[in-house]
Amino acid sequence: MYLPKGRRRLIAGSVALAMLAAGCSADNEDSPTDPSEDGAFQITESLPPASGPVESVTWTVSSEPDQLDPARRARNIPSETVRAAICESLWRITPDRKLEPALAVSVDSPDPTTFVYQLREGVRFNDGTEMTADDVVASLSRHLDPEVGSVVADAFKNVESIEATGPLEVTVTLSKPDYLFNQQMAGEAGRVESAAFLHEAGADYGSPDFGLNCTGPFKFEHWEVGNSITLVRNDDYWDDDNPPLAERFTFIFPTDGSARINALVAGEIDGGYNVPEGASRTLLAADSGNLYFGPGTQAYSMIANQSGILGDIRVRRAISLALDRQGAITAGFDGFGSVARVPIGQYAWAALGLDRAEEIYQSLPDTAVRDVEQARELIAEAGVEGSEIVIAYTPQVPQMVALANATFAAVEEIGLVPVMLEMERPDFSRLTASPTAKDEAGVDLWPIALRQPLADPLETFSIWHTDSVYNHGDYSNPGYDALVEQALAEPDDQARAALTVEMAEIIAEDLPWIPISVTAYTLFLNNRLAGAPATIEGLGPWAGRIGTA
Repeated sequence: MYLPKGRRRLIAGSVALAMLAAGCSADNEDSPTDPSEDGAFQITESLPPASGPVESVTWTVSSEPDQLDPARRARNIPSETVRAAICESLWRITPDRKLEPALAVSVDSPDPTTFVYQLREGVRFNDGTEMTADDVVASLSRHLDPEVGSVVADAFKNVESIEATGPLEVTVTLSKPDYLFNQQMAGEAGRVESAAFLHEAGADYGSPDFGLNCTGPFKFEHWEVGNSITLVRNDDYWDDDNPPLAERFTFIFPTDGSARINALVAGEIDGGYNVPEGASRTLLAADSGNLYFGPGTQAYSMIANQSGILGDIRVRRAISLALDRQGAITAGFDGFGSVARVPIGQYAWAALGLDRAEEIYQSLPDTAVRDVEQARELIAEAGVEGSEIVIAYTPQVPQMVALANATFAAVEEIGLVPVMLEMERPDFSRLTASPTAKDEAGVDLWPIALRQPLADPLETFSIWHTDSVYNHGDYSNPGYDALVEQALAEPDDQARAALTVEMAEIIAEDLPWIPISVTAYTLFLNNRLAGAPATIEGLGPWAGRIGTA
């Protein structure tokens, strides 16, 4: 049982305050822009390619992966970053968020419930064996197995069968139309592993002892628990246009954010994505490399557990009206961010063109406007004055602390009693990994970072369907569910986009998750290197492109 560390208090001294933030602006600059004192910054769409090979690269991720299996509890940035250097999917996502061939060269859809994939010839796994349709069937079918408990099982909820219909042909049959299924084959759901290796490893697949056996630019070599994961170049890599440039690629996981930043500044680590937002100004001033702000959809929100007092929409709206979002951005993100209107950023619509994405986003309600008086009226109307609200956070993530602090202040200001619940990171992660953990811990609100790896915003807005495994706060709206079902069956891009905008309007009104901030992806890259993608979204075989500047 978790016990509150303290009542009616903020977490003092956990995050240093910085200057007030301004919104980000899209730009095609190939170099970082030193922000002005108000926190404004430019987005770097792409970086120059590498000029040649490099002997070794040392890369940092924010924490050590618990394992690398794409099915089991591994849908987080550190795990995905490492895995994308080793494993590939049926499709890739381009920088403009379109699909392009990868392990599949084409797909035919003879009817709305059938996808027939033609696979690439001559692709070899890291152990030298050749990829066949049986490997693809084994990889995708794992997500249908309840004993595996796949974290991407939602992608397969409408799948009836996955069959090898030729040596290099796989046919997927659905129970009903699902436009998103094919797109999800560009992400974790579409990763392809060796069937023989999967069978040999069993439940230990992706563990430090077994690693992975995929088709990517690097091979798994060694995992020193608590210290590093080492990969070596795959000299048999199939993509002749993008051969891996580094002979060796090592991922390390410093024990705390300060150690990570100090190592980057000192040049002891070559680079890393999603470096601590509170260290942006320190990294911008570093002589060893450059800090870039890449395009992305990432947004931070507070998940509202609707099995308790937050099941009343008036309470959710009251907390949202009282939140000082700009203050949270200042405290948690060093001022580099903008106020979120929904729990996903405007780049979610990038496949429709950035201008259209911005237009859609700006049409949603402006959450930057605070109205504490109206919030108090809503609490009085709901008749819940003096009720406790339990806010969970993990001290290991400063951004989460800042969001919890801002929520604490808002809850207290409108006449409710906030209770802070400190949780170690593994227990905090269980709030989204287990459907019962939030109720067992008695949690009402907790922060989350949400991003959309795929090209279609429907991927994000379908998670608030009543039956979605990602619907962590147990939101339920039959009208909303009907919109999701209609959009999943809609083949026309523009019609589907219109339905998704309608969903966004409902989410902005109903607040199943209370949005707070939109942030760019950060990338720090040492001066000696080039070729890294500017954003982690749709990474593909990203590590293979990093070489000499």
